[in-house]
This record gives sequence, C-alpha cells and structure tokens, in this order.
Amino acid sequence: MHAVIQNIFLLNDAGLIEAMLCEENIMDVMGALEYDPTISKKPEHRNFLKEKVMFKEVVPIHDVAIKAKIHQAYHIGYVKDVVLPRVLDDATFGTLSSMVLFNNMDVVVALHNDQDFVQTLFQKVQSYQCFGAEWLDLVGFLRELCSLARHLQPSYQTSIFNKLIQFGLFDCLGQLLDNPADQAKRHGLDILQSLMQHDPLLLKRVLLEEKGNKLFGLLIGGLTSMPKDSGIAWQVVEIVKLLLDPESSDSKDDQNKFLEFFYGMYLGRLVDMLAYESTSTEILLLIMELLSFCVQYHSIRAQYFVLQNDVFDKVLHLLLKRDKVLPVAAVRFLRACIGLKEKFYISHIISRRLFDLVMEVFQKNGHRYNLLNSVVLELLEFIKHENIAPLVAHVVECYDSMLSSIDYVETYRQLKARARENRGTFNEERQEQLKASGTGHEGREEIRRCNIEGIELQCDGQCNSGEGYDGEGKSVEIDGGDAIQTRREENNLAIPKHDRPGLQLGLVSYEDDDSDDENGAMSGLCTITGDKRLIGDAEIVEPESEKKSRKENGCV
Repeated sequence: MHAVIQNIFLLNDAGLIEAMLCEENIMDVMGALEYDPTISKKPEHRNFLKEKVMFKEVVPIHDVAIKAKIHQAYHIGYVKDVVLPRVLDDATFGTLSSMVLFNNMDVVVALHNDQDFVQTLFQKVQSYQCFGAEWLDLVGFLRELCSLARHLQPSYQTSIFNKLIQFGLFDCLGQLLDNPADQAKRHGLDILQSLMQHDPLLLKRVLLEEKGNKLFGLLIGGLTSMPKDSGIAWQVVEIVKLLLDPESSDSKDDQNKFLEFFYGMYLGRLVDMLAYESTSTEILLLIMELLSFCVQYHSIRAQYFVLQNDVFDKVLHLLLKRDKVLPVAAVRFLRACIGLKEKFYISHIISRRLFDLVMEVFQKNGHRYNLLNSVVLELLEFIKHENIAPLVAHVVECYDSMLSSIDYVETYRQLKARARENRGTFNEERQEQLKASGTGHEGREEIRRCNIEGIELQCDGQCNSGEGYDGEGKSVEIDGGDAIQTRREENNLAIPKHDRPGLQLGLVSYEDDDSDDENGAMSGLCTITGDKRLIGDAEIVEPESEKKSRKENGCV
C-alpha cells in the first residue's frame, strides 16, 4: 500500500494530490505512508497530526473553505518536507511547492476582503497591556500575513499593506521594537523587511514623519543596545542598508531627505561610539559594516561626513584593540575607501599618513599567518594590481624598511617593481610633453634632467674617463677633445651647409679675435677646434669665404 500511495504522488497530478490530502482522506494516506519498508522504525505521522499539531485561531475565521485551504496547505508542506523528501523528483517537488503557495495566496486575499477580520486583529493587538504569549501569537500571525502578501500581484500587495497601515501597522511596529523580548523584535523586523521589499519609498516617507522618527530611533537602538540574540542586530543592519541604498528609490528628492535625516541624526552618534571603551566588540563590528556601506554608496555625502567627523582617526583607533577582529575591520574599511579609487580618499590617506599605524600593527604581528596578516597583504596586493600610482609610490617610499622583510610572498617585491615602472613611465610621458611643446633651452634642460633621473647608473661610484652620456641618455665613448671635435664635425657634415643652424654663444664668456661683433654673436657655421671644451673655452673660427662675403656686402 505504501508503494501505491507513493507512486500516486509521483504521477505529479495536482488535482489527484489535492483530493488525497483533503480532510476526509488525509489520515488514511498518512497511515499508508507510515509503512515504509526502507525505514527500520515506523514513523508516527497520524499521531503527530492529531496530537502534536495545534491550529491556533487567534482571530475567528468564519469561512469554512478558507479554513480547509489552511489545513490543506499545511498537509502538503508536511508531505513535501517530512514524509516523502527522499523520493520526490524535481517536477513533483515543484508541483507541491506551487500548491502550497497558491493556497496561501487564496487565504490572504480572502482575509483581506473580510473587513471585520483585519480590524479585529489590530484591536486585539492594541488592547493587550501585558505582552504575553497570546499577544505574541497575534503579532506572529500579522508577520505571517505580511510575509505571504509579498507573493501576490503588485496591486494586491499595495491594497493589503495600505489597509494594514490604515489600521495602525506602524504603531504595532513601535510596540514590537520597543519590547524587551527578542521574539517580539524578530517579528517587528520581519514585518519591516516585508514592507521594504514591497515599497521602500513608502517606508522612508513614514520614517521621516514625527511618528516615524520614533520608530527609526527604536530601529537604530537595536544597534547600540546589543540584544541577547546578535542575529537581531545584524538584521537591523541589513534593513538600514536597504533604506540607505540609493537604488531602492526612484525619487531622488525623497532619498536625499532621508539621507540628510540619517546622517544628521544618527550616523554621527554611531561613529562617536567607536571611541568609547565601553562599546562592545559586536556593536563596533556592526557600526563598521554600516560605515563601509555608506562610503561605497554615498560618494560626496560620505566624503564630507568623513572629513567633518574625523572618521579615519576613530576607525584607526580600533587597530589598538586587543581583539584582533577589530583591527581587521579597520583595515577593511581602509580597503573599501581605496577600492573606490577616489582622489579624495587617496589624497587624505597620503597627506595624513594613515598607513603609519597599519604598518606598525602589521610589523608587530610578525610572520604569524592570521586574518590580520591576510587583510594587510590583500590591501597591498590590490594597490599593486590596480596600480594606484600615488599609493604605490607612498608605500614604497615611506614603509620600505617595514615591508622589505616580507619574503614569504611576492607582493611587496612586485609592488616595488611597479613603482619603478611608474617612475619610468612618468619620465617618458614628461619627455613627450616637453618635445611636443618645443625644444627651447629650458625644454632641452628638462629633457636632459628627465633622462638622468630615468637612468640607473651601473657603476661603483666613479665613471671612467672614457665614458659619458649623450643628449639622449645613451652611453658614448669619450677620448678627450679630439673625440668631441670629430663627433661634432661628423654631425655637421651630415647637414647641408645652407641648412646648418648658427650657434648662438652670446651668453658664453670667450675672446673673439676675428669678429667685429663685441657681443660675440656669430652667424653662419661655428666649429670647435683643438682640445678645447665645448662650452667655456670654445674657440670660434670663421671661414675665410664667409668673412670675405660679409665684407663685400658691406656688413660690419
């Protein structure tokens, strides 16, 4: 009989399954499924459904058909999750899940259409002075109602939530979040999440009102007063992040109003708690999580807040905490700021030397392979991989003595290589800019300086008398003045005579016996003879042909 009933379920016929699990047949079906030959101990499905399962009707439901759908949805879920989970194929499992969902949707729509039911529900919730088990059952039903409403069509969702708000949903939420019982807080947070998924803008507008301000204050209070169940605090963080997410709202005006409200009223207080010695580790981690989110998603507003409230100083104070998870959180915050590649954060980090304390803590940690070691190395790896040039140069120049001992990974060696590459690239780009702007005297001097800076001389402190560097930064052989003279003559011969430029030496101190120009300015070809140096003791010789031509033309 067990095999017959099991195979009927595997036929995947929704109508047949619905008939088998109705009130008249459910116990017979469960009795047959108890005799599973693959299980050594007989399960007591009928006993569980009769004696253990209790249907709590917190508000009377007068429609018998709705009650039957509630029972049937539970029975289908019980078969799917308890009785036959090992033998159901994907298609049958999906059919059973869809049947549960459709039954729940029918129940929610029917209860929504019953005007007296919703009104009676909120009257009972608000009438209780002592928040006991019955009151928790009422708010638990309300939480389930909001959760199931998310699966309806948008028009039905809007209608249901508007009705709940009309009857005092937010007053009920205030009672739940202000209740010391963790279960009440969880119910309230679940209802808030359902509202957020339905319409974030609606919730933001309510929170900006006077009554909503109190509700949001209670929500933030879940961060500052850590409950026994830390999962509640993390749930609060997730809800606040959803509220602060710019993509959760299409209205920029409403979003800006809410951000101004949050930054002005609450975020500053949370940041101040970073410096309090009495703040617990769990709360500090929650605040750091929220700060990292704000920095990543609120750009200019977050930058202004960081600057005005000395956020970096308060965050880096966590590096001195004995609990190692807090220094890790501080480094991760820096990593989040650097990951944005914003000039503001990079300049602030460099000018304030914010890496000083990070590197000091990293050095004290030594070669211990722990989470702190990993996050600092990952930070350096990110700077190297993304080639954030100012930070690459800053780390190499300021912390080389601290980081040079890292030999168990290639991160810092590769970072130094990247710094050298960046310097070479900068010099090349600078030369291209100078060449494009002209080749005047100042430009030639700047190019020569860049060439010298871009070359690493491979010598032992003294250059041989026969070596030097030409104007392009290349090594050349020098053999006294004759070598220079020969090189100059070869260069001049390579240029036609009528195209050779005149050499202006008006600023050089020398004696000119052949020229009538007292300032020493010459036109035409200038050559350098003898062992004289190029500049300083140059001997200028004017060709006879040029001199004769000048006199014939009457030039003095």
